[in-house]
Amino acid sequence: MSLEAYIWAGNLRLDECDGTAFRVLLKYADRADKYGRTAWYKASDLAEELGCHRSTIQRAIAELLAAGLMSKGDQRFVAHIPANYRPVVYDLETPAKKMQDALGAGVASAHTCTDQVSQPCDAGVASGATHKNRNEPSYQDSHSHPSLVTARESEGQ
Repeated sequence: MSLEAYIWAGNLRLDECDGTAFRVLLKYADRADKYGRTAWYKASDLAEELGCHRSTIQRAIAELLAAGLMSKGDQRFVAHIPANYRPVVYDLETPAKKMQDALGAGVASAHTCTDQVSQPCDAGVASGATHKNRNEPSYQDSHSHPSLVTARESEGQ
């Protein structure tokens, strides 16, 4: 989940995006990385979650693309999925993404799967997990698990 992308979407003005398109944008923001990149959803799954028809989702995505709030992203992130089941990867046009694009940081250098394999993982499809930057801290990166420390215990350290 990208809190940054979610906050960006939530702060859009009503004349920029409203209704179903806004809900679709929030769903994609929930799956994007911290720059608003590499978000994907099967249209049928998204339609089921939002309680609408798949064509409604497709119209909302077309509206978001036309408004310049989303663009097609790097499709290599779903290359491991069979072509007839492969969703489209989108990037949200967040200020952070625009800044990264202006600095010349490519998607390939900024994103790797959290399991650090050479092939993209399918975690985003099955569980809703997103790809993270390899340098981004994670509780999974540490060998010791954090424990609850009380104020008294911390005073003694």
